[in-house]
Amino acid sequence: MAQVEATQHVAGSDYGMQVVMDEMLVQEEKNRQVAAAVFTGLGAAGNTYSASQAGYGHYTTPSGRTGTF
Repeated sequence: MAQVEATQHVAGSDYGMQVVMDEMLVQEEKNRQVAAAVFTGLGAAGNTYSASQAGYGHYTTPSGRTGTF
């Protein structure tokens, strides 16, 4: 497959085209699926943290007192 070339002729001009092998497409799809799984996991972890912090806050009064609730 290293000797395969593709050229597109448009309005008298030649444009080289990339030849993509099945193995390249399969690897690209695997990479996409791994990335999607990682980002889904990160999103779930972020949501879990946000939920665990819900209802908590900090305050400071005009006199300088601070606290949490």
